[in-house]
Amino acid sequence: MRQFVFLTFMFLIPFSWAQPVITADDLFAADDTARVSETMDPNIDISITGPNAVWDFSHLIANSQRLEEAFPIADGGFILNLQFGPTAPPPYVSDYFRPFDGIPFEDFGSFLPVNIENVNRIVRKEDDSLFYTGLSITADGQQFGFRSDTIETGYHFPLEYGDSYTSRGYTYADFDPLFTGTFIQYRQRYTSVDGHGTLVTPYGNFTALRAHHRIEEQDSLYVEIQGFGNWIPIERTTHEYEWWVNDEKRPVCKIETEEVNGSENITAITYRDEYLGLDASLASNKLVESSLYPNPARESFTVRSNSTIESIRIFGLEGRQHKQINFTSSATKQTLNTAALPAGMYKVQLKTSKGATFLKLLIK
Repeated sequence: MRQFVFLTFMFLIPFSWAQPVITADDLFAADDTARVSETMDPNIDISITGPNAVWDFSHLIANSQRLEEAFPIADGGFILNLQFGPTAPPPYVSDYFRPFDGIPFEDFGSFLPVNIENVNRIVRKEDDSLFYTGLSITADGQQFGFRSDTIETGYHFPLEYGDSYTSRGYTYADFDPLFTGTFIQYRQRYTSVDGHGTLVTPYGNFTALRAHHRIEEQDSLYVEIQGFGNWIPIERTTHEYEWWVNDEKRPVCKIETEEVNGSENITAITYRDEYLGLDASLASNKLVESSLYPNPARESFTVRSNSTIESIRIFGLEGRQHKQINFTSSATKQTLNTAALPAGMYKVQLKTSKGATFLKLLIK
């Protein structure tokens, strides 16, 4: 009898020491997509880590969204296919390319005589590792690729708590015949899988593994204009904090920082999310027509919409969520009680069957 009670007790209690093991199958493959919300919170705590950690990022509010995609090499055009397709030298035969914001061309500004857009990173994925085999850019409608002389390793698989490794990448890009110029990128990567535990985001609750990448980067660009050339150096150290979950294709949450005078400044926060209709921006969802009254409110307010209201979330201006109510009816009008909320200004996220939008609310 006691053995039966003990076994029942064990099955009812969650195994707090369980942790995910990330394999190559958990990352993007060609043609995979993921909906991602983008936001910013300069005060988010990135220091929490270790075994059985709890990362509560449920307060995050999306500012915009994008669809991330892994594009097959064949979609990159003739030149890219020659460089990284099936007939390329074996180390450079790659699986896909993805947009990459790790090259700070915006810092070079007016030094470039052509408009460079759609910077991509080329990826080769194997069962035991993921490699960054090169870069590509689009200029004047044509995609040009550049093989890395030293191929950087982004991940070793399986990825497990306690793992650590280093890698480096070196890429020399000659922009001829676009213009007389050269771009050199050297990256030193230090990766540690430093935590596992519970991750909470607006997308849901997850058992996650945290990977921390520290990247020391030395970039330099040489541009010659009308016979005069200049080298433009850029040195920086960035960090990428990633929370990985099985079968999600990209980190469920990712926080990027850059070191400035010895301190880390948050530069980007992205997380997996459902479609909110925010691809352009939060403030311009023209599909959702809504109103909120009375405003200012005292003990309650009412929201009307031109489509079914699925949920209402109330946030303080500091980003903390104070209230959330999910609705199962098909009503386009809902009333919320606010008597427990302190006086002040709030943001109300209204999620409907046609997308989401934000309204401002003043409580007296």
